[in-house]
Amino acid sequence: MEGSWESWLPLILIFRLGFRFVTLLDPVLGMVLFYNAPLLLHLPRFVALGYPLLMGIAEVYLLVVLERGKFPVRLLLTYFIIALVFEFPCAAVKSGDSGIILFALVWYITAPLGILLVYRSISKNI
Repeated sequence: MEGSWESWLPLILIFRLGFRFVTLLDPVLGMVLFYNAPLLLHLPRFVALGYPLLMGIAEVYLLVVLERGKFPVRLLLTYFIIALVFEFPCAAVKSGDSGIILFALVWYITAPLGILLVYRSISKNI
């Protein structure tokens, strides 16, 4: 895995897990600034409240699986696509505050980057 695209995925997952922890420190502010709140509020309440926790568990699981040397392509793609949809920081973008936008978009940009890394490693192995 040395020098390959797969070696960046654990780093991205650790980065996302760190941000997830920050959003759980203040769940209301985290939900508003770092998640697609308009979309999550249309879902049942238990989904909106449990989403950050479930995604954190998924990140830990993916880190363990990647550490064991496996590469679950479908699971990684599913994780990053869900993150791409549910974690677009709508409120931060609408606020117009460049500091908040930059802070939130750094976290959000890791989702499409993760998808690109998974596709890149798939195309390299074919």
